[in-house]
Amino acid sequence: MDHSTVTTGTLKNGMRWVGTSDLTAKSITFQLLTLAGSRSEPVGKKGMAHLIEHLFFTGTTKHSASELVQQIYDYGGDLNADTGVDSCNYYCKIRSPHLERVLAFFSEILYESTFTPESIQNEVEVVLNEVSMRTGSSVAMLSAVVLPQIAWVGTPACHPVGGTEQDLRSITREDVVAFIEQMYQPHTIVLSVAGNIPRNIEALLEKYFSYHVKSRGECYVPLAEGIFQTQLQTYNVSNGTDDSVVVIAFPYTTKELEKYIPVLSHVLVDTMSSRLFKRLRSELGLTYAVISISSELRDVGLFGFTVTTKNSDANIKACVEESLKILREVAEEGITEVELSRAKAFIVEGKLLALEDSGTLARYYGEQVLMGKELVAYNEAIDELRGMGLKEVREAGKRLFVEERLNLAIIS
Repeated sequence: MDHSTVTTGTLKNGMRWVGTSDLTAKSITFQLLTLAGSRSEPVGKKGMAHLIEHLFFTGTTKHSASELVQQIYDYGGDLNADTGVDSCNYYCKIRSPHLERVLAFFSEILYESTFTPESIQNEVEVVLNEVSMRTGSSVAMLSAVVLPQIAWVGTPACHPVGGTEQDLRSITREDVVAFIEQMYQPHTIVLSVAGNIPRNIEALLEKYFSYHVKSRGECYVPLAEGIFQTQLQTYNVSNGTDDSVVVIAFPYTTKELEKYIPVLSHVLVDTMSSRLFKRLRSELGLTYAVISISSELRDVGLFGFTVTTKNSDANIKACVEESLKILREVAEEGITEVELSRAKAFIVEGKLLALEDSGTLARYYGEQVLMGKELVAYNEAIDELRGMGLKEVREAGKRLFVEERLNLAIIS
């Protein structure tokens, strides 16, 4: 169980922070979370949030790119960043005695990065290669690009995080600086620290992050008012292989259904005892595995799964018909008490295992603060899951699996 102590505060410049103290931990994770996700990008500059994530590691007024990261690698630190629709997050896990080195590093890249035209040109190529790698398969392309554009049509989440080559190549240093000055303001950033953190953590954060940056307009984070898909969507994607992939997915409004998705996913997809696995693989031998697709944003979400089978009309038809039959059963009749009990036990144990990594708590609490949510303790979230009732899960399944919002893709 989570025995950590959580403290929150605000620096003098308005930057928020959250500390999760666990004195038994040997590591510490620092995360700098921002609202600078892809949904806030200007029209015609899609992909810029992800590009800027890369640019923060390309050099400052004090250090070159290689000199920068070596400050972390010399002490065995695990350094990385990620960009999503809602946010862009930078993080480092390291042994506790080296925390101040990490704070100095992130302070430097936040306040003293140079963003040279040469580095922008180079990183555009890197980002294009990364996007190509991540969407190299038909399933990945579908999940990252095609599904969001169709399932979330009419919402600010419908544009792929990777952007487009045309937009990326049009981005200038002026565009980069303007976006940073708008979206990397103190009130749009949260600092989250978890692990064996020192008692003077607030003073340390004040020391390294008390600065202001030039402001260029208010932070703009457009939100969806709902799901605009009102009829079943079907589409085909060619992959030129001997296999076909059936993809079934449902968009939904996050705040209404998000907390039930892990339970429904477990019952349907996640293990060898799930309904779809047992039916499609164990009983019919149509596939090797059923793989879930899930994306939860601050306003909309998407849940579904992929099934890979031999490229034949009979196999594809059987996968679709049997999958829809099981989904209708869940929507109309609900899951069983035994299924709910097993799902809750599986998910709870996974959440407890995740506590071995200080990054779990850093991200968990950091995201709550960043999104302006009421702070819910990690163990309280587990208790809420344990108390989830069969009736409410059945109602969630009924509301989620609406065939008018079904996205059905056949990759063959």
